[in-house]
Amino acid sequence: MSKAKELAKKAKEDITELAEILENAEMGIRSANAQTKATEKWNEKKGLATKSYKLNAETAEAFKQACEKNGKTQGEALTALMTAYISGRVNIRPCLICRVIERLRKK
Repeated sequence: MSKAKELAKKAKEDITELAEILENAEMGIRSANAQTKATEKWNEKKGLATKSYKLNAETAEAFKQACEKNGKTQGEALTALMTAYISGRVNIRPCLICRVIERLRKK
């Protein structure tokens, strides 16, 4: 095989690989390295899930500082708060504005 044909074949292989990478990126698929796979396996084994929430930045920072002050991770504190809420030990009543909005939606 001539040098030109070898280069053309290699270029075609590279283009095919790049097209695959782009297609996966468009679908949100990424190739996982060994550490990522190990972390995912650990999380699954422990029943852990990653969640994302939008919060007021000042509130989030104050919460972070309170957790650091109390020697707790944010995950530990959120888990404790969620568990207390689920069990009914913590009652979060809607604010006045939230109640008005809810009533207007029902009409």
